[in-house]
Amino acid sequence: MLKFSNVQNYFCSLEFWSLKNCFGFRYSDFGFSRKLTKQKLRSSFEMSYGVALEKAWSKLKDLSEEKLLSIKFLSDEYSVDIDDRKILSLSCNAPAKEYYTILILHFLAQKLISLPELSGEWISFQELAGGQGYFAAFKKRAIEPIIRKYGKNPDSLLEIIERFPAKTVKLGDVSVVIEVFENVPVLITFWRGDEEFGPEANMLFDKNITQIFCTEDIAVLSGIIAGLI
Repeated sequence: MLKFSNVQNYFCSLEFWSLKNCFGFRYSDFGFSRKLTKQKLRSSFEMSYGVALEKAWSKLKDLSEEKLLSIKFLSDEYSVDIDDRKILSLSCNAPAKEYYTILILHFLAQKLISLPELSGEWISFQELAGGQGYFAAFKKRAIEPIIRKYGKNPDSLLEIIERFPAKTVKLGDVSVVIEVFENVPVLITFWRGDEEFGPEANMLFDKNITQIFCTEDIAVLSGIIAGLI
């Protein structure tokens, strides 16, 4: 399971490289530069994350005429109270996890504007803006956990279609497409190992996901998926 402290480390490993693009602010807004240590970046995380939440809630309030919204995220449904700024999981009647909140807010804001149509073209994390340079962090949080869990029995990956809105596809040796949000499919492809090579996996995204989420959002989303499946 992806814990909030791991999200902190995840963002620090990404070095907040696109704060301006994703959250609307810059390194200089907080008085630090790219050369700061991970410890200093981590100490700034809570402040920057708070600003991101403030901006996301404010944007959603400006966009929505309704004060109560509902949204499906993976296998759960959430109610969103814009006035009270609360997101509640309807399956367990509990507040949404902190790192779920920003994803739900960003998705809802784009949905109220207009969700992009699916392109039908799958892209890898490396093809996202800045993704190539930070693939190592993505691989550690999103790909390696899947390989550890399913490497010895890749066919068991197909069992997730019983727990999530997902379907099988004929790619690699075993593949499933999970509908994370409405019009946000994520493809998980697995290749069996043999005597020469170990098992491999990959996680791909519809190209138009970049019109909904920034790279940091996609990184955290990927970690959530890996932790849940």
